Amino acid sequence: MSIFEYNEEEEMKKLREGEQEIGEKRGRAEGKIEGKREGKIEGKSEGFARSCLFALESHGTVAEWLKKQIMEETDPEAVEVWMQMAVTTDSVEDFIEKTGLKAPGMVNPYPEKEHL
Repeated sequence: MSIFEYNEEEEMKKLREGEQEIGEKRGRAEGKIEGKREGKIEGKSEGFARSCLFALESHGTVAEWLKKQIMEETDPEAVEVWMQMAVTTDSVEDFIEKTGLKAPGMVNPYPEKEHL
């Protein structure tokens, strides 16, 4: 094996290691971006959920099962719709009827309004 061949092999090895490092950095950067995006979505959902509960509590007692369902919803669009309904509803019962939310184990009497 000549010195030239050895150096070529070493250079190829260094090049592959450099490419691997670039790939790892790109992966970490993409992971950070995705994490931030998910965090923003979760924050948005939580904000809408808190506003929804605040509005509902002005109409009376909100059952724990309902609080739990609202706070655990991860779709910000759904929670935003619920928040708008909570602001315009006449009562907690009216809100439950309009959204179709139900206590665990309860059959939904309004299946056409499933998960607005």
